[in-house]
Amino acid sequence: MRCLDLRQPPSVRHFDHCPWLFGEAATEEQRRAQRERQEALGAETVIGERCDVAESAAGFPDRLRLGDDSYIAAHAYATGEVTTGTEMWRAIVWYLADLLGRSGELGCRPRGVHRPEPARTGLGALGG
Repeated sequence: MRCLDLRQPPSVRHFDHCPWLFGEAATEEQRRAQRERQEALGAETVIGERCDVAESAAGFPDRLRLGDDSYIAAHAYATGEVTTGTEMWRAIVWYLADLLGRSGELGCRPRGVHRPEPARTGLGALGG
């Protein structure tokens, strides 16, 4: 396995698989290409600072909200409503408060991909 050569800027392919490096290591040209990729998603988007959407990701969201330092990594498939970042932390805080029986005191209930509700399974989920 090849290690990242820190004397050379990481390639776009490297960011696809290690997107957390994008914020610190991307060149200005790579940042410009990333902004163009984000704009090409065509969805209602709010994208924070230092975010990366992999070239190999299939992004067809209706609404996309990426908080600062968030990413959609290699070969991910993103559709519908996708929310990461601050919302994720709200969900964690809400869930912990709910476990303590105090979630009603927060004054909000998070929405997005990090919901505490269990997924519907079985034939009932299919309407049968």
